[in-house]
Amino acid sequence: KISTMRWLILARNSFLFVLAVLLLRKLIASWFVPLLSKLRSVELVSLFGLIVLVGFCLMAVGFGLPPAMGAFAAGLSLSSNRLTGQIDALILPFRESFAAVFFVSLGTLFDVNVLFDRPGLFLIELAIVILLKTGAAAAALRITGLAWRSALGMGLGLSQMGEFSFVLLTTGFRANVIDRDAYNLLFLIAIGTLILTPRLLRIGLRFGASSELVRNEPPGATGVKQPPREAIVIGLGPIGRQAVSWLEIQGIDVCLIDRSPVNLHPYAQQGFHTVAGDASDPDILRLANIRYTEMAIICVPDDRDTIQIVRTLRNLNSE
Repeated sequence: KISTMRWLILARNSFLFVLAVLLLRKLIASWFVPLLSKLRSVELVSLFGLIVLVGFCLMAVGFGLPPAMGAFAAGLSLSSNRLTGQIDALILPFRESFAAVFFVSLGTLFDVNVLFDRPGLFLIELAIVILLKTGAAAAALRITGLAWRSALGMGLGLSQMGEFSFVLLTTGFRANVIDRDAYNLLFLIAIGTLILTPRLLRIGLRFGASSELVRNEPPGATGVKQPPREAIVIGLGPIGRQAVSWLEIQGIDVCLIDRSPVNLHPYAQQGFHTVAGDASDPDILRLANIRYTEMAIICVPDDRDTIQIVRTLRNLNSE
């Protein structure tokens, strides 16, 4: 048995670890990401991602937590910033390779005798896990504004225990929190939920396909937003040009804003509505018919400029 003191120490270390992750995530987003964005070096981004990963794993071990928790925290710290997509693209080959190794290793840990010895208990607990996970996910999705039917459908697709459960089970077994029989049974249930996930996801999507969104909708609304008819693209760099091409293919009227008339000239010749100037200027946005625009795509490389443009856009058109 784990003493009360050990539980208290674990709770304290876990709290300090979470606090450290939140502070470091803030530091990474506010200082390191802008610096790396200015340097524009793929090698430095790769090295930075590796340092963050190793650093968080070492920090987790220092707090008495599994290294996998450090890897998970590193992912959280590198998420939701302008480098996230680039980091994800850089580690994609490694992720695919390690995913194959991970699932092969699951087969070596699988004890098939557990299924033959207690098939009834396995099926009952598998059903209980799916019901509990579906209910919890559906309740969370309902809070976000989905109708109950849609929330239940998506909750069914989220009912698997997930790959991280294997890490938790192994850690719990090594710490003598669960015995070998419970470990083998829960391990088998986790694999069962993964095997059933594709089928459950298809059933859930089919079940919730006809549901309606309920957040801030008038009676009789379908919950399906119509595609926008007018859009603005701000910044005609490589990404901005791709956005313009995609919107044109979709049949959406596009207005282009850029500081350089040279960038706008080819589009003006093709009949696009173009405005030269700073998009953070309300007068420039008014020339772009911001009042009637339903979508704005901002492709500006500077974060401060982007934030100012967003604020101006929302002041002129809250929709």
